[in-house]
Amino acid sequence: MGKLGSGHVLITEDDPEVSLLLSDLLQESGFETTSAESLQGARHFLSHSSADLILLDLNLVDGSGVDLIPEMVSHPSAPAVLVLTANTSPGTASECINRGAFDYITKPFDVETLLNRIQHALRVRSNEIDQQARSRSSLMELSQKTVPLPSPQMREIEELVVRLGREGSVPVLIRGETGVGKEHIARKIHELSPRYDGPYVAVNCASFEKHLIQSELFGHEKGAYTGAHERRQGLFELTQNGTLFLDEVGELPLDVQGHFLRVLEYSMLRRLGGVNEISVNTRVIAATNTSLKNAVAAGTFRSDLYYRLAVAEIVIPPLRQRYEDIPVLAGHFCREIGLRRGRKLELQSGAIAVLNRYPWPGNVRELRNVIERADLLSPSGTINDGVIAQVLSVPGSSQPAPEPSPTSSLEEVEEAHIRSVLDRCGGNQTRAAEILKISARTLSRRLAKMKGKGATGP
Repeated sequence: MGKLGSGHVLITEDDPEVSLLLSDLLQESGFETTSAESLQGARHFLSHSSADLILLDLNLVDGSGVDLIPEMVSHPSAPAVLVLTANTSPGTASECINRGAFDYITKPFDVETLLNRIQHALRVRSNEIDQQARSRSSLMELSQKTVPLPSPQMREIEELVVRLGREGSVPVLIRGETGVGKEHIARKIHELSPRYDGPYVAVNCASFEKHLIQSELFGHEKGAYTGAHERRQGLFELTQNGTLFLDEVGELPLDVQGHFLRVLEYSMLRRLGGVNEISVNTRVIAATNTSLKNAVAAGTFRSDLYYRLAVAEIVIPPLRQRYEDIPVLAGHFCREIGLRRGRKLELQSGAIAVLNRYPWPGNVRELRNVIERADLLSPSGTINDGVIAQVLSVPGSSQPAPEPSPTSSLEEVEEAHIRSVLDRCGGNQTRAAEILKISARTLSRRLAKMKGKGATGP
């Protein structure tokens, strides 16, 4: 076997036969190797030496290799960690990736696959080391531009985005309704990663011509089909050392999904009509506004591709479930639009109150469009409640619902509170029920009772 690479690999494996096999294989391929049979042995080696990559078995004599991953990735030499596991559960893989592993491979493994994964991990690690200083500078600049959102859901997502950005290679699946900002999150992951100065390409899988999807993604050779007059690189090659964002990934046909999975598994592709395999170093971030689990159950999406994509998953909640983010986002859009148009743009408190009462079916994208349109209707630069109400085609009064008097009964107080919450939610009963912490059915029954008594509904 020829020399395929260089570097020092620490093999942490408690089966002597497997350890020896791996050691011989890697040494024949040009790597230096050291073997450790336990967590203690790996820790001892790292306390005196360094490694470029660690092959880590999860089931060791003195504990689980999962517990060792954070220590290894925080080690001064920052070796890449490639997990070897006989456990095919997506949960196990996800835990390893979340703790800092670069990738994982299941036993029994194919030798070619293992060597490809090792080479890929070492290439990425080398790029990360070369770009470390520039990455730190880029992170500082981006942190100054980031708009911190107050909702707990988005704070958790921001933390996950930073972790996935630093990791740099694992595929990411982003789920959420149309307009919640899936591509915004994907771009932030790219910009926070060691790939930040590489290409970033975003495409919508639903927009591909069905008969050209394979060519668009993987490229084609001259004469591969009628009209293929010259060789063409696909999107995976065009985003070499960068990030490819695939929106509406569930729209990919099943035959194309198989080729896609091969790129994720082996970092290799074959152009349409081609013979030779081409190595690619492209990170994939996929997004969907539908349930891929349901697509798997329906037989329209491959389960193995789903599990590979969903090792790292981000679920963005709709805007109607995080109303505390609306004033912050609206203010950000005002500053952005005002800066672009060379003037100061601000929202009155009454305008914010109207925004807070709207259910936002179009999510963040709709909020941005509303601010854009409101700006055009506000020559003074001040957006009031009437302008927002006009744009949204909703009642514009920002006056709160009248409070019950001190002599009101408990039932009257509750009814007043229900009306107030419904008013704030723009009549959206689902959102109101969430705030009131009751079921939608209970709220519906209560409203029917109020209507029967002649209470004034929202």
